[in-house]
Amino acid sequence: MKLLPLILRNVFRNKRRTILTILSIGVSLFLISTLRTMLASLESPPQTPESAKRVVTRHQTSLGNPLPIAYRNRIQTIPGVEQAIATQWFGGVYKDPANFFAQFAVDTDHFFDVYSEAKIQSPEQAEAFMKERTGSVVGVKLAKRFGWNVGDRVTLEGMLFPFNVETTIRGLVDGGGSEVTFYFHYDYFNELMNNAGIASTFAVKAKSADDLPAISAAID
Repeated sequence: MKLLPLILRNVFRNKRRTILTILSIGVSLFLISTLRTMLASLESPPQTPESAKRVVTRHQTSLGNPLPIAYRNRIQTIPGVEQAIATQWFGGVYKDPANFFAQFAVDTDHFFDVYSEAKIQSPEQAEAFMKERTGSVVGVKLAKRFGWNVGDRVTLEGMLFPFNVETTIRGLVDGGGSEVTFYFHYDYFNELMNNAGIASTFAVKAKSADDLPAISAAID
């Protein structure tokens, strides 16, 4: 208590410094809390019976190191694996860099088998998406954000890759996080990459959640 007058005198001696100190501490606490909450959400996504049977594999060093597409077929032969698909992050820009959203090139033939939570609005939309090399499907919330409709042409300007992706929206999807994501054909991406045959990740669906530990060990 004896030090209280001294503390108060120094606190109010330079009001600008005091205010800036309080603001800097407040901003730091806000950033820590926000980032910690985001990290917790990413590390603990909502579990469903289907997601409990799925694992995603990448290069052991980082996502920046691609994997040979041939690994997809090798993973497919592991006992307990029901299906494996290639997924490639594109990271393009739609009109303005501020318009950030997730964009993936995926194996369309089995995408809805591996990510069964992603529900497309109609079988006709699914068929049109799979048949058209430059077709895409987008999440319902993402479509609402940009005013997109089925049949619209969307161009993603390449930032990580030296080419643009030009697609036509053939369907809208919802569920399992797909509502804010943009999906297009891996074969189209690979063609633009001059058939480099690489993928950033593979999404693997097991026949049973109990098979995942053995599958993960075999993949590693």
